[in-house]
Amino acid sequence: MHTSSSSSSLDRGSTGRRIQRSPDQFQPPDRAPVRKDWVPDNQQHVCMVCQRERFTMFNRRHHCRRCGRLVCHACSGHKMAVEGCTEEEKEVRVCEQCYSYFHPE
Repeated sequence: MHTSSSSSSLDRGSTGRRIQRSPDQFQPPDRAPVRKDWVPDNQQHVCMVCQRERFTMFNRRHHCRRCGRLVCHACSGHKMAVEGCTEEEKEVRVCEQCYSYFHPE
């Protein structure tokens, strides 16, 4: 679900200033996917961010509301507003990579 370009690019951060992105850095989709387009639960058995946490009955999988990938609890500890999300909460669960992409430090 993520894309990368072959050369570095300039993007606008949440503050509106332009920031440099390297080609191998995670890049979320242009728009948040709707629930039916999220990665299906049975398609991944490990976290798509850290690639370490295995999903079990006790170690639940979570969907990042910004990119739709399956992630573990440790890799989905942030919340942020996501355009188009119809959740009742103003801020929804997102993965570490999406949060970092939209909130560069």
